[in-house]
Amino acid sequence: MSVVLSGDLRVVYMPQWEWLNTLSLAKNFGWAPRGTSPNRELGYTDEGYEFSAHQEVSGGDAHHLANALERAMGQFVDRGWSALDAERASPSDLVIVPATFGVKYIFAYAAPRDMPVMCSREMLATWYRDLESLVTLCREGSFRIW
Repeated sequence: MSVVLSGDLRVVYMPQWEWLNTLSLAKNFGWAPRGTSPNRELGYTDEGYEFSAHQEVSGGDAHHLANALERAMGQFVDRGWSALDAERASPSDLVIVPATFGVKYIFAYAAPRDMPVMCSREMLATWYRDLESLVTLCREGSFRIW
């Protein structure tokens, strides 16, 4: 399952597990979600972020989300998890992600709460690239979760 994040100028696609990790990561790096505006025209009432219900994330909330993600991305770079680092790593190159990153889902599996998880450097670099795209989307203003 995927989440489609759609702004006026671009669209970002993320697997559901990556989107959930992104929300958790942002919260762990200072983002305080303000809630979304549900698309009542389509009969949706969900004000959360977790699942796609055609809700809108405000421009201000998107800005704060981008700030938190940029702080987190700095930690990715410091730990050697950026997209450039992945080009030098083999798919079997595993790293331990500290619990402070809030990673709860590796693919479809839920990790125990507040426990570090192990995943490939390649997967983290793919996530990093998706975070770059999401930050760009957030900097452009409000967006919808489809």
